[in-house]
Amino acid sequence: MMRYVSALGRLWKSYSIPVRSPVTFSFVTGRSGFSSRSQTVLVHNITKHFRNPNFWQTGGCFLLSFSLFDLWHVNEKVPEEDRVKRLVYEARKSQKDGELLKCEKYYHEALSVVIQRHQNKEIDDNELLQARTYLFDCLANLSFSLNEFDKAEKLYKETIKGCVQAGMPTNGNVILEISLKLANIYAIEDRSEEAILGFEFCINTLREKLKEGEKKEEVKKEESKKEDEWEELYKDTEALLGMCLDSYGRYLLRLSDYDKAEKMLSDSFCIAKKCLGDTHRQTLVIMTNLGVANIFKKNYAFAEQLILQAIKIGEDIDAEEISALYCNLGAVYLAQMQMEKAHEACLKGMASAQRNNDSIAVKKAKTCLQKVTDHRNEKVQVSASQAQS
Repeated sequence: MMRYVSALGRLWKSYSIPVRSPVTFSFVTGRSGFSSRSQTVLVHNITKHFRNPNFWQTGGCFLLSFSLFDLWHVNEKVPEEDRVKRLVYEARKSQKDGELLKCEKYYHEALSVVIQRHQNKEIDDNELLQARTYLFDCLANLSFSLNEFDKAEKLYKETIKGCVQAGMPTNGNVILEISLKLANIYAIEDRSEEAILGFEFCINTLREKLKEGEKKEEVKKEESKKEDEWEELYKDTEALLGMCLDSYGRYLLRLSDYDKAEKMLSDSFCIAKKCLGDTHRQTLVIMTNLGVANIFKKNYAFAEQLILQAIKIGEDIDAEEISALYCNLGAVYLAQMQMEKAHEACLKGMASAQRNNDSIAVKKAKTCLQKVTDHRNEKVQVSASQAQS
């Protein structure tokens, strides 16, 4: 079970906010600490998050490589004579080392070898289709990492086409996973209509699958056939829904649709707790984002409660998100004009950011502290003016 949760955590993280980049609230000028403009700006900008190469590198084509394409999933060194697998191994190693252009070269070489083997009748049409589809998915993830979004989009669509040709159902988790990647590309490129349609297609389809699954589960339990296999598929589907809700919730924050964003993030948070546990780092990140949604909605009491809970968990597991959490807590207090508490929270955020060499969090902590200083100076000036009059 622990191995399953660990793998699921890696999968979830590959489609969600990087562990070093939780969403933090934006500080701007204004008596309350926030202007109307601040309601639409995030410090760790969601677009920047989507563009982060680590977003896609942490798990790569996880669902593909652990389902239909087990043959091509290579984590260990392979013999020189198995050239395709060897090239895939070298590509994955290069990607892990951050040598993305070298990685792309290996994948293209592997694709050429596969095509040549098919021409030489060493592999059949089905084997060619499986290999090409897997390699297209890997190249698509890589193109995303290189910010080549047009190329990534085309490759993901080719991957879906290959999956369908291989007999996968159009509502299968593999195809829905790739559809989520496409929705994220549309979000990056500000193609909001396509992004919203993509996210909602994934979410609605997965919810329907889970409803159908609950009905089938009753039958499966009665028949006592393949119960473990069915439960694992159900959990995978539920986890994928959690990832879709998380991604869509953060995108809705960017679109300033705070009510809907809160609903999506709240549902994702519930699934994360169920699938990953209360103290998993990805659960912590979603809790942080849910807190931000409530700051935007001016639900300060609930936001404070969430962030304090997240801080406690973060300190227990020594999470790097602590600096951002303290900055968000400072934002809650600033919005309520609780300057002493804001000062204390942002000082803790600064200390944590400096320990973790998090330059973004350092900058935000400084901004928070400056807001407190500005407010104090303003109060002194008002008092002096009143004394003179």
